[in-house]
Amino acid sequence: MGEIKNDANLLSGIDWTNNDPKTYIVLGCPGSGTSLISNALTKMGINMGTSNMSTNIWRHEDMGFVKLNGKIINGHWGYPPPHDTIMESAKNFTGEIEDLLKLRRQDHLFGWKDPRQPLTIEAYLPYLDDDAYLICIFRKPEYVLNSKKISNQIGNRGGDMAKEYARRTIRAIMKFMDIKLEEL
Repeated sequence: MGEIKNDANLLSGIDWTNNDPKTYIVLGCPGSGTSLISNALTKMGINMGTSNMSTNIWRHEDMGFVKLNGKIINGHWGYPPPHDTIMESAKNFTGEIEDLLKLRRQDHLFGWKDPRQPLTIEAYLPYLDDDAYLICIFRKPEYVLNSKKISNQIGNRGGDMAKEYARRTIRAIMKFMDIKLEEL
């Protein structure tokens, strides 16, 4: 943990700029507030990939992860393929996952957010050898459904989609923490 400092610009007084490598992955359904969290992490000095962006700078998305997740999912984020289908597809991209993480680890504080990440995060877990943080955002499905961006793209499926993303996020948390369902 970083040194405690009395500086109003540091979250909770923690110096996040120390030399301990850390990886921050923001997980949440589209329309749940992932951009807000990614923006806050960027303001704390964590490289969330904004230098790789041109049109989506306000969303703080690393286009390397966005493109790779798009290839793995091979479908629309609003209609996620079954978990097993995504995991089978991810086997074809293990080299790209490893290469992208290796490249991004050159910055000792880095992270990414892609609202589709809950669908693919399990493919990344075996390669997260740094001090990794899963930052999970949950928003009530009815509010996701009412999100203008979501409702314009997938209609009334926003609530169902939010529940599916939440299920997959919880599944990933359990795998990340090595918790079995019967242990709950």
